[in-house]
Amino acid sequence: MSAMKIGGVPFDQDQVLEIVVGYAFGDERLVLRPPIGRDFGTLPSPRVNRFAYRSYDCVPRSPDELDARDILVVAGLNTGIDAAGCLAALAVAPSVTDALAHVPAGTRFWDLPRDEIGADVPVNSVGWYVQRAWWLLRSAPGIGNSISHKILHHKHPAVFPLLDWSTIELLPEGRAWQQIHQDLNEFAEEFESIEWMFGRTADDHRGVRLTRLRIHDIVLWCHATRQTDIATELGRPLLERAPV
Repeated sequence: MSAMKIGGVPFDQDQVLEIVVGYAFGDERLVLRPPIGRDFGTLPSPRVNRFAYRSYDCVPRSPDELDARDILVVAGLNTGIDAAGCLAALAVAPSVTDALAHVPAGTRFWDLPRDEIGADVPVNSVGWYVQRAWWLLRSAPGIGNSISHKILHHKHPAVFPLLDWSTIELLPEGRAWQQIHQDLNEFAEEFESIEWMFGRTADDHRGVRLTRLRIHDIVLWCHATRQTDIATELGRPLLERAPV
């Protein structure tokens, strides 16, 4: 068990894994309510995931340019995107795609030099194009900070942090990316281990592996929305039952 901090909040490594596994694979019984006056036989008793892993992280991204699939998927992460916002994002998508073309394959946010994360990023550096892609999308009417991050993280989950209104409140004002970058590097060994252990669990559950950017976001979001205990309680038994 190793101590670490995420957005300044202390966690131990085992707890982080339990939270993320609970977020991804914890489920509950779905109660179906048929329309009044209609009867078409017996209702099933399905189980439904408690959180948004299956409706967001597990949805395939488009293989090339940013397109409608990459934009519409954020509805699965509670963004409330509407038609106007979707159309505005589609209008700037070609420019965003051009910026992303300057980000080499295999780029990882936590490997970027520190001076490519802040406000004074060197022009035409990889970090500059990463920030340009976000800046372009963020400029579209109806696309706020949360939606822009969720679109770009889903498109490139190792490159773009994921932020929303709740998690950004826990990070230094104007320095959210810098704090995430610092956390991922300060606790690099812990995040690498959690990535690997979660990846094994995801394979067992036919899920997708998560990068440490999404792991950071999930743990911080659960803390911000007071869901930590729920996610932990869902995740712990799943790990206890995991094959050796």
